Amino acid sequence: MRFHNLQTTASELKAAFDIDILEDMSPEDVACAMLMFHRRHVYEHHGGQVDEKYLAHSGDRPPRAGNQGNPTVSAPLRKLGREDGKDSSRRIS
Repeated sequence: MRFHNLQTTASELKAAFDIDILEDMSPEDVACAMLMFHRRHVYEHHGGQVDEKYLAHSGDRPPRAGNQGNPTVSAPLRKLGREDGKDSSRRIS
């Protein structure tokens, strides 16, 4: 199992173990988490330089700084969590 694709990982965990890792996440939080996985890949493999694959798969459109090549990716400051303020962490015992 590879954890680079959140939707695929969620589907595989649900099918194999009946665990829904996205259960308490809003669609906005899922989209943000997926974007962060794409951005992690850009930082890890391209030094933060956006490439065409990132733009095609992430849906992100970072601003371009003139004609100085590819823009770098900057992470948004956003806290993921439940809208009702309850703790969504779970312990498995």
